[in-house]
Amino acid sequence: PKAVVAVTSLDGEPIANSTRLLITTVARVVSPDGKMPLYSEPVKGTLRIRSDGVGMKLAALAPEGSALAPGEAAYQDGWYSIDLSGTSHWYMLER
Repeated sequence: PKAVVAVTSLDGEPIANSTRLLITTVARVVSPDGKMPLYSEPVKGTLRIRSDGVGMKLAALAPEGSALAPGEAAYQDGWYSIDLSGTSHWYMLER
């Protein structure tokens, strides 16, 4: 029921003008026996980001930063709608 979603500009521009955004999602993290591995709940929902950057592409990222798979980022009326129902905690939205 609780989650944090952070959007970070990686090119020094404000989020609305950035052409490279890192999206990080975090929900509850538990360890059944107090040791590794840790299990984290997925964050499910839709994130909307206002942006002047038409034509940006979304990719889900692995923990080390490599692209896992392309994602869906629909653009309409200056807003990207991003489906966060995947299994990744990190996404890259970039041109």
